[in-house]
Amino acid sequence: SCTNYNPADFVSYVNGFKNYVVANKPDIITLQLGENGSESVKADIYAKVMAQVINGIKEVAPDAIIVISAPFWSAETSGKVVGTYKAAEECGIYVAPVYTLGQGAWDGSNPNMAFNAPWVTANTSNGVKAHPGDEGMDNIAKMFFEKVNYTLSTSDKIKYTTIPESIERIVASAFFDCN
Repeated sequence: SCTNYNPADFVSYVNGFKNYVVANKPDIITLQLGENGSESVKADIYAKVMAQVINGIKEVAPDAIIVISAPFWSAETSGKVVGTYKAAEECGIYVAPVYTLGQGAWDGSNPNMAFNAPWVTANTSNGVKAHPGDEGMDNIAKMFFEKVNYTLSTSDKIKYTTIPESIERIVASAFFDCN
């Protein structure tokens, strides 16, 4: 249980993330914690852990784009989802709402789950089939891409010293007949 939360408990966990980031130098980091953990975690505790990981990563990769998500099967009112949004707000980053894709019955009616995947057999358990299938993985990628793209477009750090040719042509055509 996380009721007796102690930030020091997660130092080695955070250090593991930091070491990975230092070794691999990613420009874009997507982060999701607690997929197979308890759904009864409190939002404040989840937010503190998530923020601790994010801030640890930001220490070693201050220019990296970080987008987080709550687990695929989490309910909108769960501590994980609420905590994810709290951490994102505190850390100034965006949330890819992956949890919205895992909602619904585990009966094959959710196209984001793998119930109808070509590899599913009569022996495949419902727990395996409830994981994201091809359509679900495609939608997860699109959610993360949307948030990464938005972050890039709102925080462009590139300063052009020369206007790229295509932009120059568009600007010039607005004033001159360039055809």
